[in-house]
Amino acid sequence: NTFNCNHQVVMELILESLRH
Repeated sequence: NTFNCNHQVVMELILESLRH
């Protein structure tokens, strides 16, 4: 499940962006 792994990373990036 490479897509799932990428999705996790993308979600983390989005959350980080929303924080700042």
